Amino acid sequence: MKEDRQKFLVRFWDKECTGADSPFQAVAGIENLIPGFEAKTAFQLFGSAIHVPSGDGEGGMTYDGRQDDGFALSTILTGPDFFQLFPHVWLAGSPAVLGQPGRIVLAESVARRYWGPDSVRNYLNRRVIYDDSLRLTVAGIVRDWDRPSDLNYTSFISISTGPNSWLRDRIPTTDWSSLQPRRSQAFVRLEKGVSSSRVDSFSVSLLFIGGGRGCGIGAGPIDGGIPGRAGGQGQSGEYVEE
Repeated sequence: MKEDRQKFLVRFWDKECTGADSPFQAVAGIENLIPGFEAKTAFQLFGSAIHVPSGDGEGGMTYDGRQDDGFALSTILTGPDFFQLFPHVWLAGSPAVLGQPGRIVLAESVARRYWGPDSVRNYLNRRVIYDDSLRLTVAGIVRDWDRPSDLNYTSFISISTGPNSWLRDRIPTTDWSSLQPRRSQAFVRLEKGVSSSRVDSFSVSLLFIGGGRGCGIGAGPIDGGIPGRAGGQGQSGEYVEE
């Protein structure tokens, strides 16, 4: 992958940061502060018990909301732009469904786990409930990501669900001003001809603005075909080698 077409992961973390020292207070407008982004996306991790009602609305099954390895969370809140940067194969629906509140897109394996073998279109319009009260409608099914990745999430809730539900206290907006330490990541793809040094230098300036011992904001290239697969790590953040 050529330098001017690399994707860059802008990762935020707040190790040992509290209150005014948190660098997140300095990055509310980062998605609009650096020119030269061809595409951009962000997501919020969401850990919660997931209840799948039975067909008659009585009873059902509850799942712990983690990936098959038992540790990483399986659900994120994001928008259609996530699939612009990280294309998946759509079996039903399209990225546009994540532009509406109260919608969720599931990986095929998750839908089959919840409701058994069926035509993928028969999974649409079914309901899942997070945290006992966040009711979501299945609006899309994607094929499972089948390559090594740190971003192999299997459930995608529309980010507009945040400000339109009880999640508004935590996610009051759909833009990057709602990003949170240790629970969010953001990605950009640079326009052709834009130097990666622009992202690196801006990242350093945010480190300075954020202040606070142990605070950090990093940026680094990732492989376009393997999102988030850590090939190495340096002072400026995570990156992936081809």
